[in-house]
Amino acid sequence: APLFFAYVGAQINLAEIIGIDLFAFGLILALAMVGKLLGCGIPGYVFLRSRIQAQRIGIGMASRGEVGIVVAGIGYASGLIDSYSYAVLMGVIMVTTIVSPILLRLTTDSK
Repeated sequence: APLFFAYVGAQINLAEIIGIDLFAFGLILALAMVGKLLGCGIPGYVFLRSRIQAQRIGIGMASRGEVGIVVAGIGYASGLIDSYSYAVLMGVIMVTTIVSPILLRLTTDSK
């Protein structure tokens, strides 16, 4: 497993990351976060009947992590996505992985 993640990381073109269109990156990031918030938060609300708990479920599930890296790596290796799209996806995966726990902590009571 560590070799796979090293291989996937080595495929990232740093020039592509520097040249990412920030608007497109922000749009994809927003869609990724909102998609998980709604896709997991709505069923959470239906079952739990708590808006706050549903929001926490959506935020907690927003992180893409290893699964996103694996899917993006397979897509790139098989030629389904280009290096620019791969760099954007890796950026979104990194940001959601970092931001989700922070947002989750901010929505949790400090008691």
